[in-house]
Amino acid sequence: MTLIPYSEEQIFEPLRFENHWWSNGRVEDYYTSMQRRLYFDLFFQLISETEIRISANQPL
Repeated sequence: MTLIPYSEEQIFEPLRFENHWWSNGRVEDYYTSMQRRLYFDLFFQLISETEIRISANQPL
């Protein structure tokens, strides 16, 4: 199976189109006025964690 090469622009342009705040640095009022989902605080805590944890029974 051959991979088709894509430029960074081909990858990021659709993402910028769907996520306007990447370009202008501001989230639209429509989205900021939405109520956060119930699991947000738990999820945010997990994705904000930067410490690497390794199981005690895993070799380095």
